[in-house]
Amino acid sequence: MKVTGRAAVAIVALVFAATQSWLTRFKRTKTDAKSLHIAIESNACAFLSRPPPAAPLRHRRLVRDPLSPEEVNGEAAALRQEQRRTAERLSSSGADPAQLRAFPKGSSDGACVNGADPDSKATSGTWAGMAEAAVVMVTFDRADYLGCALQDLLAVRARFPNAGELYPAFVSQDGDAAGVQAVVRRHLDRVRYLEHAPDRPIRAPSAREKVAYYRIAQHYKFLLKTLFDCFGFPRVIVVEDDMRFAPDFFAYFDALAPVLDEDSSLLCASAWNDNGMPGLVSEPTAVERSDFFPGLGWMTTRSVWRGLRGRWPAGYWDDWLRTPEVRQGRQCLRPEVARTSNFGRAGSSEGQYFDAYIAPIQRAAVEVNWGGVDLEYLVKDAYEARMQSKIAAGKVVESLDDALAALPEEAGAGGFIVAYEGQEEYSVLARRLKILPEFKGDAPRVAYAGIVMLRTPYGAPLLLVPRSRLAY
Repeated sequence: MKVTGRAAVAIVALVFAATQSWLTRFKRTKTDAKSLHIAIESNACAFLSRPPPAAPLRHRRLVRDPLSPEEVNGEAAALRQEQRRTAERLSSSGADPAQLRAFPKGSSDGACVNGADPDSKATSGTWAGMAEAAVVMVTFDRADYLGCALQDLLAVRARFPNAGELYPAFVSQDGDAAGVQAVVRRHLDRVRYLEHAPDRPIRAPSAREKVAYYRIAQHYKFLLKTLFDCFGFPRVIVVEDDMRFAPDFFAYFDALAPVLDEDSSLLCASAWNDNGMPGLVSEPTAVERSDFFPGLGWMTTRSVWRGLRGRWPAGYWDDWLRTPEVRQGRQCLRPEVARTSNFGRAGSSEGQYFDAYIAPIQRAAVEVNWGGVDLEYLVKDAYEARMQSKIAAGKVVESLDDALAALPEEAGAGGFIVAYEGQEEYSVLARRLKILPEFKGDAPRVAYAGIVMLRTPYGAPLLLVPRSRLAY
């Protein structure tokens, strides 16, 4: 094809303009790699939080880091240098931990990473009298997951007044995967870093068991010991590196903290509802008591921790917390509409239950004014009286299908009640509703005294109730 002189000039101009644009972007990338990576983390969140595919994926590098391996290692080395500087400051001057960012390595049974007395009852440093709770994100080696979850958590925290002082953020890593350390280094202006480094090898009791569950249990013991015993926080909120957060996540926990402090029959407050699928929940201000420890974004107090720390298990810490011997009749608070969602298909459990029961849980999209919500009904005796009234006012139906097909006006004041007896009958109902049918310890998931609270497709309350409770 013949190119005229005028066309040649136009082509040269276009090439020149494109080259200048590329050079500008290149220079910006070189001078603002942190901003670039954070933007990529935002895109990663959209990718990681997408609906589950038809076929499960194995975890590889789901989101490619824009930094080269050399740059990632350089960021990790910078974080480790910060840990060394912190150790020197702590040993030479007893520096205020609140002014430090990356703490030395520690272990579940070792000394405090800040050199503090673990039995001190005072909050450490300038956190004293100010911090409501430490919020800690638990991570291992999923750098792409961490980048997404951490950025989301910090964005939600920024919505809450004075959240940086009231809710100091930590990332606690098991091990020293460089990719994770590079992510932390880029956010070190807004988070603090803890590193769990066992002082002896952790092994599973048998070859059939995964050592990961034993490392996880010791990691949790380390971070809870560090934040409660060494730093002296009154409460700790534990989240994970595969979560996203509702806009009122911090306001929700802020509202529940006084209830948790004042009621010794409570073990924790959680942001998660195992049955929080669309169509089974609707009321964003509703909070319930549960005999089942939900996890997946939860808060507990220093007094609860001090009753647990001396008998913390070697492995399977969450199932241990659900046993009657450990719960001792205590319960957790949980929302009707979850305040966290989870995108962690890849992990130590290898996606068990993920596509069917975890990915469908939707976090709240609305921001509740929790200061205007009366939560006095959550106190133990008041809640039990309220539940008895609900059952007495409810309409018992012959089958679950009758309740699901009925209109809300056909329900009693307490909603529809479907009776069951034992785990086998409950499992039939649960499978029909597409919720997890299993019991843990002596309780179905989310149950209060065996009662599981849901909604019908038309929004009416639906209670699955043990037959023994219908004697009222």
